[in-house]
Amino acid sequence: MAARPATCADRSRPAELSALTGLGDIHHRRGRLTQATAYAQQALDGARDATDRNAQYEAHQCLGRIQHTTNNYRESLDHHRAALELATDLDHPPDQVRAHDGLAHAHQSLSDPDQARIHWQAALDLLGMSDADITDEPEVTAVAIRTHLAQLEA
Repeated sequence: MAARPATCADRSRPAELSALTGLGDIHHRRGRLTQATAYAQQALDGARDATDRNAQYEAHQCLGRIQHTTNNYRESLDHHRAALELATDLDHPPDQVRAHDGLAHAHQSLSDPDQARIHWQAALDLLGMSDADITDEPEVTAVAIRTHLAQLEA
């Protein structure tokens, strides 16, 4: 049986999922948390349907940040754990850094500085191995992570 040729719809699905996650992020940054959650969840559902693991990662990461903003720290942990698992499976260290940062923030908010330290240190170690100081998230940099670690020690 021959493989069917890719259709326009097949090729546009990753772009659609990326756009949905992007809309979730934009609404999150503007404080429109209900809309942000709806777009990010739609992206996650679509990514699961399409079995697009990278899009699932991005949607989980977005939902984790949104849940953190709404003080739903346990839900934030769940999404960032899923994101870390996907980033690890995909062997993508920059995304692992972002997921570790999300986990660290959630643990810190749950008054668990030891776990926060473990995740920020893992993020910093991954950045060091890649000779990078930044990630796709402007707030997740080596400087920011070092600052978080120093604040935990204070």
